Amino acid sequence: MDKRTVTKIFRCTQQESDEIDRRAKLEKKTQAAFLRDAALNRNLPRFDENVMGLLRELQDNELKIGVNINQVVRLCNSKKLVSRADYERLTDYLKLLMQQRTQLMDRLSEMESG
Repeated sequence: MDKRTVTKIFRCTQQESDEIDRRAKLEKKTQAAFLRDAALNRNLPRFDENVMGLLRELQDNELKIGVNINQVVRLCNSKKLVSRADYERLTDYLKLLMQQRTQLMDRLSEMESG
């Protein structure tokens, strides 16, 4: 086994540090061994372009709906009425968001089983 001569330094919050300590102890490893194992041996899911496209579209629509919700809240706080068009646009985005989440979950389930 090669001698470990390189030191890597990174920053984290106190809560993250505490969690690293806790998990390392749980696995009966040193912090260094735990962090090496986490960095080198974890299996990150790799998604195909179809799934990545769905994720991007979902993120875009979540941003749009967030903007719309903010507009509705501002109108309500200023004691102005919310127009029917604003309400319908908001509900349309919600429906689209729900459909995209369903598509994404279906696609991820297909990947997992096949």
